[in-house]
Amino acid sequence: MTSLLKTAVILIDPMLLAIAVIYIYGFIVRLTSKTWVHQATMGFTFGIGAVLAMFTPIVFADGIIIDMRSLLVGLSGAFFGIPGAIIAGAMGLATRFYLGGTGAASGMLGIAIAAIAGPIWAYKVRNRMSKSALSYVVLGLVISSHLIAVTVLPTEMMWKLIYEIVPVLLAFNLVGAVLIGSLMSREEELAAENIALFNAATTDPLTRLHNRRSAVAAYDAMPPPIESDHGTAMLCFDVDNFKAVNDTFGHVLGDKVLAEISTRIGKILRPSDVFSRLGGDEFLIILPSVTEEETCRIAERCRQIIAQTAIVDSGGAMSVTISIGAEWLSDRPDFLTFVARADEALYQAKKLGRNCVAFAWENTANVAQALVGKSQERIA
Repeated sequence: MTSLLKTAVILIDPMLLAIAVIYIYGFIVRLTSKTWVHQATMGFTFGIGAVLAMFTPIVFADGIIIDMRSLLVGLSGAFFGIPGAIIAGAMGLATRFYLGGTGAASGMLGIAIAAIAGPIWAYKVRNRMSKSALSYVVLGLVISSHLIAVTVLPTEMMWKLIYEIVPVLLAFNLVGAVLIGSLMSREEELAAENIALFNAATTDPLTRLHNRRSAVAAYDAMPPPIESDHGTAMLCFDVDNFKAVNDTFGHVLGDKVLAEISTRIGKILRPSDVFSRLGGDEFLIILPSVTEEETCRIAERCRQIIAQTAIVDSGGAMSVTISIGAEWLSDRPDFLTFVARADEALYQAKKLGRNCVAFAWENTANVAQALVGKSQERIA
């Protein structure tokens, strides 16, 4: 009984560590939404847990140590995929090799099996059984496949382990998988809810672009341009005669027009550019660290990519154009002042006859004047 109690105490410690790891996961997902960061960070964290477990093991015999390393490695692969399994598994294998002893080969084989078992459960079982307690029982059984590694030990030692230790490890694997799996599921749901709330607060639901709030935040967070001839630009545009589109064809087609425009223009912008829908058919593009000439070319390219190809619907093809007001400044005023200047340029583009680009700043580069002339020729 004393031996069994000692075994339980030693095996419970890694479980408590694993539960702490779950809350570390909750902290990480709130810092970043990048999946690869979650996988790498948590694979490393579970790997640390496996390493610590091996330094506080049950010494069953000379060179034979028993601990919860395989459960931790398996859980890393189950919840953080192949990257999590590789990182935690590699750390576990390296540590078990370093510790050496008669059971090193068996221990390393068990870790490798657990590293494979975790992702297999994730891809073959989890999606089919949802997040029920039964799915985590299956996870415990799948990870317990690492226990077949005892078969590479000497026969007498193998049978002794099977009778005395394997049932205990199987029980702890099942309990640990259900307990930790349930807690991990809870953290994933909380993280998903937080992401959904964040997206609802910062993203336009129709176009999936930034909304005004997140555009302001992005503008305020932009670093100043490094090069002396670079500044910041804003392109404010809307759809020409959009009210007529809604009145004639209905709001469903109007929404499709807005979504198609956002998709086309989004493909030609730089990763650093901020593309947002301010409301209705009015859009804003913030261009950080650009020259006057680059601003002119980007604005004209946005206009062309909409005007050159009709938007196709089940009812036929519809020609749509946009008018753009552009402002470029070497310094950076507050957001509302900047937008107001670009919006004034948009008003001038409408007066020029629509389907063109108007520029707000004085001493505009020659390329800007040429682009305005080309735009006016197309609508003449």
